Amino acid sequence: MPIYYNNDLIICSNHDSDKKFAKDYNLKQMKTYNNDSLEHILLTQICSSVELISDDMDSGAEITPRNFDKIKLADQLLHEVQEDLAFQLLPSNINNQ
Repeated sequence: MPIYYNNDLIICSNHDSDKKFAKDYNLKQMKTYNNDSLEHILLTQICSSVELISDDMDSGAEITPRNFDKIKLADQLLHEVQEDLAFQLLPSNINNQ
């Protein structure tokens, strides 16, 4: 199933109206591989973005306070997701309180 995106939006759909919307609003089509889930693709993109940011900082770029706030928010959200996933894997005989 094709995935279309820009900085503000992600659409995953085969419906003709969504394909037309993507074309009309110049959304890019994400490369997908048959056995990669949308979750895996997005996590890969997040890792790639982090590497690019790190490379830019190594080259002398500085993060603005506004962008640092965005990074902190992203970190908090990703940490919450990781905790939720880890909780799914806790053995039932361990009480996590």
